[in-house]
Amino acid sequence: MPPNTVHTSASEPQAAGALEHDETQLWKDLSVDSWKNSVMSKDSVFYDLYIDTRRRIIDACEKHSYDVVVEVGCGTGEVIGHLDELKTPRIGVDINPDFVDHCVATYKNSSTSKVEFFVADAMKLDEWWASMGFDKKYKAPLMVCPNNTIMIMPMEIRDTVIEKMRVVAGIEGRIVITYWNGRMVRA
Repeated sequence: MPPNTVHTSASEPQAAGALEHDETQLWKDLSVDSWKNSVMSKDSVFYDLYIDTRRRIIDACEKHSYDVVVEVGCGTGEVIGHLDELKTPRIGVDINPDFVDHCVATYKNSSTSKVEFFVADAMKLDEWWASMGFDKKYKAPLMVCPNNTIMIMPMEIRDTVIEKMRVVAGIEGRIVITYWNGRMVRA
């Protein structure tokens, strides 16, 4: 891929001028099996993080009137894909098309499932959201980004991603970025 380009789908390059980072490219190229094997072991710190994040999403949706839950950097769906008990529609976005394909194949096979998955660049989340018409459809999104996702992002883009999440959340929505603490780390 030429420098300064970002793909939002497997075949469609972004406009020139978008930042590209080595870590972002690594994330886009990471295989589904490599990621799942690193986070889904019960010995992984992420295992408890995902369980806690799902519980917090369910609690938030029970207490507030969010009209959609959006996970930014959904990876292989360990958070957003395991929330079928929610009546609230769910959207997972990731920059890695292989992850999105995995999520669609794994979590969208039920006719009652209210989850959709899309390839999207978090740096342009607000533009993507509007292009999909979601800005007209949803007024109170709960925007979620687990700790491991935000910390994998190159440091120089994190503030932009959080700002884009804020724009999509709007006045009635909320942003939740989960951070785990030392109590969740097993020695």
